[in-house]
Amino acid sequence: MCNQKCDSSVVTGCEWAARGFALVVIALGLVVLVGWTLDITALKSVLPGWVTMKANTALGFLMAGASLFAATRQQPTLAWHRTQLVLAAGVALLGLLTLSEYAFNVNLGIDQLLFTAPDEAVSKAPPGRMALITAAAFALSGVALLLLDRTWARIAAQTAALLSNLVGMLSILGYAYGATALYGGGGVYSSVALHTAIGLVLLNLGMLLARPQAGLMAVVTNTTLGGVMARRLLPFALLAPFLVGWFHLESEKRELFSSGFGDALVALTYITLFTALIWRTATTLRASDEELQKSELRHRTLVEWSPESVSVHRKGKFLYVNAAAIRMFAARSAHDLLGKPLLELMHPESLPLMLEQMKTHLNQGESVPMIEVQFIRFDGAVIDVEIQGTAIMYNGQPAIHGSMRDVTERKQAQAAQRWAALLFANIQDGAVVTDSDGAVQAINPAFTAITGYGEAEILGKNMRRLQSGRQGRDFYMQMWQSIKTTSGWQGELWNRRKNGDIYLQRLTIHAVLDPQGEVANYVSTLADLTPRQRAGQMEHLAHHDALTGLPNRLQLMSRLEHALGVSKRQNSLGAVLYFDLDHFKAVNDTWGHPAGDELLQQVALRIGGRMRDMDTLARLGGDEFVVVLEIVDKPEGAAAVAADIVRLLGQPFTLAQGQQANIGGSVGIAIFPADSDSVDTLLRHADVALYRAKSEGRNSFRFHEAA
Repeated sequence: MCNQKCDSSVVTGCEWAARGFALVVIALGLVVLVGWTLDITALKSVLPGWVTMKANTALGFLMAGASLFAATRQQPTLAWHRTQLVLAAGVALLGLLTLSEYAFNVNLGIDQLLFTAPDEAVSKAPPGRMALITAAAFALSGVALLLLDRTWARIAAQTAALLSNLVGMLSILGYAYGATALYGGGGVYSSVALHTAIGLVLLNLGMLLARPQAGLMAVVTNTTLGGVMARRLLPFALLAPFLVGWFHLESEKRELFSSGFGDALVALTYITLFTALIWRTATTLRASDEELQKSELRHRTLVEWSPESVSVHRKGKFLYVNAAAIRMFAARSAHDLLGKPLLELMHPESLPLMLEQMKTHLNQGESVPMIEVQFIRFDGAVIDVEIQGTAIMYNGQPAIHGSMRDVTERKQAQAAQRWAALLFANIQDGAVVTDSDGAVQAINPAFTAITGYGEAEILGKNMRRLQSGRQGRDFYMQMWQSIKTTSGWQGELWNRRKNGDIYLQRLTIHAVLDPQGEVANYVSTLADLTPRQRAGQMEHLAHHDALTGLPNRLQLMSRLEHALGVSKRQNSLGAVLYFDLDHFKAVNDTWGHPAGDELLQQVALRIGGRMRDMDTLARLGGDEFVVVLEIVDKPEGAAAVAADIVRLLGQPFTLAQGQQANIGGSVGIAIFPADSDSVDTLLRHADVALYRAKSEGRNSFRFHEAA
């Protein structure tokens, strides 16, 4: 893998080239061994009379190429790695043993290990023995392959590969220039075959390219300007001397020009090439400088307009501040801060922490971790600031880059959130926060106490599960319409606890909007009205009939007292109508008391629908009812109401089980204050009138008649 300073495309190309060179070297060794096996001169010597590649040399190329190929596998296994090391050791050992034979003038029996070789006219070395410089090159190449993946020795490995490569290049130049001294010349040290020289160059180039992101090769493959220039200059450095020298020698051989003119031409060629390279390098450097200036301008613009406060200081004094830092310190301009000691603006309580961090980290060239301190602005306000420092070079000298962020408002908001959380957790009313779809996100303990639902049971669930079913769809549509138009709603409704109990609840809902004006959350508070409800129920039961919900005798007496007072104050008339049901006992006897109770409830609803708001319909017990008409214009008005009661009671009643009850009713009327201004007397007079109506034929009404 290439690190961030390497050009990945160059690295990939180098690695593929290394694999290709490894395969070519393997093929070279195999071809020459085939030549030895079949005695094909062209495969061993290229041309008749040329230096022959020894069988040991071919074997060395075969092992070295295989070792290099194993080292360049993309996903090497332990077996491949061990194979690579064994082959590399074989190459190094072959080279070292051959060098020992030359050094100590001994024959270790390795020269003709594979094939019996004849004496060569072009070589004074023992038959089958590779050239001295070839042996040295193999020793260097083997060592390089062994050290290829040793991090501590990569430069040594690449240096060894370069030296071995130099042997091959010099030999090739010798063949190109006709300079036999460069490849051995058949002396005591033997000679290097042309394809041996080519094999050495390819092998060692492959080793250099196999690890392009490490050691000396990292200089060539990195993305810096130096790496770019190295990749441009290396081909020239490798090829130019060879081509110019070859051209010079060939020209002299062909007598195209004299030696002096050739030397001048070579010098002129080098001057021209170097001038072109210098011009090209200068152009590249200028383009790089321009891009660097543009990059610095972009960076400075980003820093200058960054919302985060940025400063640079040296020896505790500001050297640079951006616009955000000027605003943060409430300065009029950068001039107020430049040259001013940073510590003068720091709150005294924060000085020890800041000094300790600077001493611990910056003096060691490390970044100061993010810390929170307090500064005193130019307007005297104390602000909380997060600050981080990094050691940098500024205008060629060490300095400190400071990143600062005013967190005063954030800390105030956090404090407010803590108070809100404390209030949320401790208020007596239940509190719940939902998302815009009604899914519960948070509840307080009071919510659990009221509803019975804990966090694990309600979080993420919709509040609809609390509905009792007593409110219809229209109720909730009106509630949400109010929330949509006013961002809130308050009212009473019936909800259901976890245990199934239905209870009365006072609910307040507020919509929380996001910066775009869309609903982000709903915050609701709820109060259990059960205690108030129970008190109200007791109050209701004390003054109302439990079966029909109508006022009972106690409430009737109170209302009649009130009506008598109104009559006296306004000098108006009122009436008491006393009635009961005919044939009610037959309903109970025929269909049972539940049917009788249902009939009484229907009577209360039917007659109650006829009454005015100021009138009172009460049940005294059994099938006896009393109506108080608080104000009537004349007795005939009371008679009209009595006639309606008789008519309504005479209409059939259909019960829940499908029974049809046909009853009737009689009414007795007492007028106040004419008949009496006493509650008890009026009721007695109305009861007497009822009795007379029943005795005179039922389904009628009668007024009280004075004796």
